[in-house]
Amino acid sequence: MNANAAASSGRKIPVMVAVLAGAIVVLAALTVPQVWTFVSMSKNIAEKKKTLAAVEDGIRNIETYRREANALDAAYNDFLRRIPAQRDFTAYLELLSQLAGKNGVKIVAIEPQPVVEDPALFYVKIPVFIDAGAGYHQLGAFINDIEFSEKCMKVEAVKIEAGADAVPVHAAFLRVITVCLREADSGG
Repeated sequence: MNANAAASSGRKIPVMVAVLAGAIVVLAALTVPQVWTFVSMSKNIAEKKKTLAAVEDGIRNIETYRREANALDAAYNDFLRRIPAQRDFTAYLELLSQLAGKNGVKIVAIEPQPVVEDPALFYVKIPVFIDAGAGYHQLGAFINDIEFSEKCMKVEAVKIEAGADAVPVHAAFLRVITVCLREADSGG
């Protein structure tokens, strides 16, 4: 009986190993898809946590964002104030006359030139020729005021012809470039 029991027990071990291996294979077949689902869900949860953290950060900083938006809005409005619409070009002529008077420059003639357009830009340039009489210091102050005025202008060229020996007034010819919002961009 001992020999028979030993033989029977020897056959039971491989059967038990086979059953145990089969159980492990079945268990793995059932759990591996769940593990991959868990890994995928963990990645998704990590991404959602990052998004949630960004949203919470935005909520905490909403006042900062509002201040920045208000500053940008103010800068935009200041920009629009400095660059009038093309239909309001006469504001430049009035400003140039005021600046000339303020600095003791006598304007003999002021001639707007044809509009210079570049379809790629949101603005147009309108050159203005100014024929004036002034002393050097007055002319320098006038040019400075043009360059630093409330409107976007640039003195592109200056030609000065000396006056008579006894006359401190010189003939000055200026080419001033003014910038206006293109009509389609300015709501006109």
